[in-house]
Amino acid sequence: MNHVQYSAPIGPDPLDPFEKYRVEPIGERQTKGEVPKPPDDEEPPRTRLKFTAYVVHLFQKTVDFFLEAHQHAKGVGNPLAALQAALEILKTENRSEDVRFLNELSLIWSALMEDSLSFKQKEVEEKFRLLVKKILHYPQNLPHSFGYYLTEYAGQKWVPFPYMELIQNLHREHEKNPAESALTEWTRLINDISSLLQ
Repeated sequence: MNHVQYSAPIGPDPLDPFEKYRVEPIGERQTKGEVPKPPDDEEPPRTRLKFTAYVVHLFQKTVDFFLEAHQHAKGVGNPLAALQAALEILKTENRSEDVRFLNELSLIWSALMEDSLSFKQKEVEEKFRLLVKKILHYPQNLPHSFGYYLTEYAGQKWVPFPYMELIQNLHREHEKNPAESALTEWTRLINDISSLLQ
């Protein structure tokens, strides 16, 4: 019986055509598509990036909110003129579903309440009190009036449904009878106050 002796050295075969295509063995077996587990003391970079992006997003939202609030406070300028402009818009357009408009109307109202402290003339004061009283108590016999919503929801990011309904009613009431509508009465009073302030 002949014994075959192998005298070739142990190691890579110099004649193996696939030698350059070989890959290093992997320690733990992975299934296809599985992401390798990072060491326990290290978060995956993708998770850290997501968290950082989220924190930056939150920070930006907070900054935007404060800038917007500051801009509204500064931008109202003449709250009486701003209120008149808003009421004139309601005469021609139903803005009951325009959340931005409703929030701005509330902010204008708040700015006007602060600004009214500077009214010194007796006649201006009387006309202004009458205007505020009419807005605060519109319409009669409701648990919460238009003035309540203007005061309570200034700057809120959501709008209560009854506030939207009141805006719609103001617009419809004016369409039916422009000469006698609440909007006409209020804008007339604002005109009177503005002419007294000049």
